[in-house]
Amino acid sequence: MKGGEYDAVLLEIEDSPKGNREHILDLWRSPDTSEAKRVLYVGASRARRLLVLATPLRHLETLRAILEGAQLPVEYIEVDTYALIN
Repeated sequence: MKGGEYDAVLLEIEDSPKGNREHILDLWRSPDTSEAKRVLYVGASRARRLLVLATPLRHLETLRAILEGAQLPVEYIEVDTYALIN
């Protein structure tokens, strides 16, 4: 549904493809990447009550800096995904 809203939305922030030096989080931080920010806004704005951003641990500090820089209320939950599947 175009423009639909949901109680909860999960956005997975994956690693960059091999050979691609810029990660999506780097694009979100740059003032010259309006398309990357637009895509984030579209996904994030679908959440009515809960927005979950999932990222590999190696990108957590960058994501924290972006969210805190935007002065957004954030709760961090680290999950051991290996423990979940074993």
